[in-house]
Amino acid sequence: MASSSFVLSLMVVAMLASAQAAIAQNDAATIHVYGPGGPAPAMTECANTFSALSGANIVVTSGPTSQWMQAAMGNADLFYSGSENMMTDFTSMFSGEIDQATIDPIYVRSAIIMVHPGNPKNIKDFDDLLRPGVTVMIVQGSGQTGLWEDIAGRTGELAIIRALRGNIVAFEPDTATAHGVWNAQNPPDAWIALASEHGAHPDESEAITLQQNLLIIRDAGIALTKAGESKQLATMFYNFVHSPAGAAIFKRWGWCPLHCTARDDDSNRRNNQKEN
Repeated sequence: MASSSFVLSLMVVAMLASAQAAIAQNDAATIHVYGPGGPAPAMTECANTFSALSGANIVVTSGPTSQWMQAAMGNADLFYSGSENMMTDFTSMFSGEIDQATIDPIYVRSAIIMVHPGNPKNIKDFDDLLRPGVTVMIVQGSGQTGLWEDIAGRTGELAIIRALRGNIVAFEPDTATAHGVWNAQNPPDAWIALASEHGAHPDESEAITLQQNLLIIRDAGIALTKAGESKQLATMFYNFVHSPAGAAIFKRWGWCPLHCTARDDDSNRRNNQKEN
């Protein structure tokens, strides 16, 4: 009996062969994909891999929604998100474009604490973020909305929420802005973030794993637009992102297929650092 990995590999090969046939028939060979910065490194690698193997031109535009909203209204074939609340926002903003039946959570990643290389403040766990004098950064968007409160709230202690808020010195609107603050002079000591942030920039930080009882998970989702559904290449790229090849790419960038634990995230980060 053929192994499951072999069968899945054959499925990917068949998918790419179909994509090449679609291009030969001039079936809209440029596909436009829009979404936030967090999942962008993994989604871009998926796009580049699919494009190289099939000859398609998959264009991923990422960053704050305000930067690409107008363009997406004109030519979006797919959207991807960094959390469920973000995908829900997209369905409101692009209500006439997204086919909600195609919305699918695809990969997950856990919350972590990022510290500067060498961990100068010797931060070992969540409790260290509550120490007097420790400064913390959070992001209010990009799939991280309410992340710090969700983590602190799992303790059930108002005093802990109050202490953490007192140490937050930077409330940034998106991850791009936060990376600028993180790499500027006099940066915060710690950043409550998602594992994919460290996975995308492993040289900028060290990752501290949260205690299992404080672990918070956010997913990335994907959806086709009504225009994208009519393009064979768009639906094939949608399927490629779901495929074993797509899962392997996302895993390299700090994401987990199917389920995620602190140990999974730590292993993914180490593997990504070795490859980079």
